[in-house]
Amino acid sequence: MKLIHRKGKTMKIILYQRSEKNQTEPSLINSDNLCDGELICLVSPNGIISLMPQSSSETIIPLLSEINFQSLDPPQKKIELFRALKLANHSFDGLPRRIHLNYGSVGAFKRSFLPFINNRYTPKNPACVLFIPDAIHSELVKEAAIKKSKKEQTEILSEFDPYLRSWLCEVSKEPIVLGLNDSYLGMSDSAILTRALIFKASQVDSSVMLLGESGTGKTLIAKLIHDNSSRKKGAFIVINCSAIPENLFESEMFGHTKWAFSDARVEKPGIFEIADKGTLFLDEVGDLTLENQAKLLLAAESKEFRRVGSITTKKSDVRIISATNSNIQLRVHLKSFRKDLFFRLNNFQIEVPPLRNRPDDIPIIANTIWSRINKQFPLSDEFLAFLKKETWPGNVRELQMVLENINAIFGNRPPSREAVECLHKLRNDLGKAPQLELESNINKLRNEYKDRLAQSIHIIRGIRVKFRPLINNDPLVIRNPQELKKIRTFVDLQNAKLDELCRDPLYFKDPALYDRIRCFRFDLDLALQNLSRNPENFHEVWYRNFQDAYDDIFKKIFKLVWSQN
Repeated sequence: MKLIHRKGKTMKIILYQRSEKNQTEPSLINSDNLCDGELICLVSPNGIISLMPQSSSETIIPLLSEINFQSLDPPQKKIELFRALKLANHSFDGLPRRIHLNYGSVGAFKRSFLPFINNRYTPKNPACVLFIPDAIHSELVKEAAIKKSKKEQTEILSEFDPYLRSWLCEVSKEPIVLGLNDSYLGMSDSAILTRALIFKASQVDSSVMLLGESGTGKTLIAKLIHDNSSRKKGAFIVINCSAIPENLFESEMFGHTKWAFSDARVEKPGIFEIADKGTLFLDEVGDLTLENQAKLLLAAESKEFRRVGSITTKKSDVRIISATNSNIQLRVHLKSFRKDLFFRLNNFQIEVPPLRNRPDDIPIIANTIWSRINKQFPLSDEFLAFLKKETWPGNVRELQMVLENINAIFGNRPPSREAVECLHKLRNDLGKAPQLELESNINKLRNEYKDRLAQSIHIIRGIRVKFRPLINNDPLVIRNPQELKKIRTFVDLQNAKLDELCRDPLYFKDPALYDRIRCFRFDLDLALQNLSRNPENFHEVWYRNFQDAYDDIFKKIFKLVWSQN
């Protein structure tokens, strides 16, 4: 017969065994894996203390009575545990004991229990079974599980090479790293390495770049680096670079003076100024334009900046932590991200692992999230095993969202696999869509991508045809202001259409080509502004400044349109 909690859940038992070497190590036993006889053999030898939830006493006490476990009255208020266990007379000295303990908090229990088990209990003492409040027992079970994971840490670290393993074992003993266990959760090898790198990054003052998918906790890591650094008393400013309009970047970062532009009615300090002596976290830094990257590079290198509309230079001692979920090295290779800025921001690099690469951490993270939102139904082992098998493309953020939605919608029921699947159906999650529908969406995206490129090549060809009279120095066009005006109007309209088609570089799969088209349009606009002054020189201007760029853009778009991918 299996020992099952009366509420239908498996009971967990915490065993403390005093060894001859005067060491006490807690171990966690799952009662579902024991029969009645095995339980009695496990808790009855001398030198063993078993912690059980009070709700299990009705099931356990009859079994203990069969082997003469003696019942002791619960201790009175403010009576220490080791005194309470000596309330029985001497005739009970050699018999095992059971006692009910009523404590209001985990801390109060530990203040009584730990001195007793460490200083008063010996391998020759009778066995004891302590029934403690369920809430306290649950917290102790979690702590015992974490200690078990830490004990297995040496085996986990064996996956690293000897040099890195020895370094991690040394760094993991640091008090700051131990404190990070409650913030950056997990006991996998990647979680241990990440905590060690967070600690090391906090001990230096250089810039840090965090690389990882969306939802992996890059903002949390940046905050932990700041909170454990010498700048923790300064400001911690978070800026999402993808959310700042391109034309407002300089004003937001460096501030502006009064009437620097039409809407600047008051003087405003910038983020660099506010974050002085603190930390500036630039999230999605890879989304900055090349122009704004140059402005950021200048400020990051010189620690100086000027407000928009001002001629006075200000200084700011700010540490920059940047993050991106894109392949930043590929962007550097494609020249859509400045190499010098990358090296400036990447003095200390931390690669944040996705959740799918550390499935053993999922139960720890899920239990921590769930304990904050629902204390009525604990997460079952079966449900946690199901969570470990999910891929979690949104990483920790998606896991938290799923658990919060389960609580909001199905809060009166225990979390289950069926609840997650029902939630996916309600949200019409793309990840759970039928394969046929997924392939259809991909085909639509591919067709739209090729359609945009085909329209772009048609527009660029049309611009070249419209310019043909100017390129050939046709006097009927060059000397006719109305014809020149028509050409200018036509090209402006086509450039606007081209800009709309090329607005999202995704459709080009080549950020460098996108930037090349933008430069081509900009230079063409400048040439058109001077067209009325000296139209007869346009022939030379075209072949000197535009012909090669036009041919290059045309060939690349043509190749993309007719490629198989």
